[in-house]
Amino acid sequence: PTSSFTHPLYNKTVLELGAGCALPSLVALKCSAKAVVSTDLDDTNRIRTIAEAMERNFRDSNTGTATTAVRGRAHPFRWEQPGQRNSVAKVLQELLLMDSICGTNTETSSPPTSSISLPKFDVICATDCLFITWLHEHLIAALEELLNEDHGVAIFAFAIHAAYSKAKDVWAFVDKVKAYHRQGDSSPVFNVETLPSVQLTPPKKGMPDEQGLVHTLRVTKL
Repeated sequence: PTSSFTHPLYNKTVLELGAGCALPSLVALKCSAKAVVSTDLDDTNRIRTIAEAMERNFRDSNTGTATTAVRGRAHPFRWEQPGQRNSVAKVLQELLLMDSICGTNTETSSPPTSSISLPKFDVICATDCLFITWLHEHLIAALEELLNEDHGVAIFAFAIHAAYSKAKDVWAFVDKVKAYHRQGDSSPVFNVETLPSVQLTPPKKGMPDEQGLVHTLRVTKL
């Protein structure tokens, strides 16, 4: 729906990691998310493509007014660079500030804050990012820094791409998330739930079925 005050994403702040064509981000905006930050590698063409998709999406819709257009932002983000995590949070802060000025929503989920305490995201989604196994630890650190402690939910949807990484190395992400703890504190930070897998048609003819078997993880903070 272009506007739905009952949709679970209504008035939520959303971060998409490894966005590619940014379809989840566009859907979130259509479902009246409060602010959406869509990220990918710091490649000019990738970020421009996402930004253009957002602009065209709202220009061609009945809700393409200035107040809705400012709710989305394309931004470069390399998980292994801690400074960029702070940059992503600042983008969210800017979107929330613009939202409060425009008055597009009467409710608040993650209100604008000072630079001392940057806002965090209600929802973080990443599709087909876990095959990059050498960046798992950086991805988890970004999750810890950017996911809302009280009600934040992170969704990871992925398939196994044997040409890039072994299944056991991809699934090791679950144990890494469960074992993650803050420096000086041995208490676990996250809870991980494995949702039922769904078999889809593989992307190309001749590909093994496992490349169309979509697994989903739901991560929250303890």
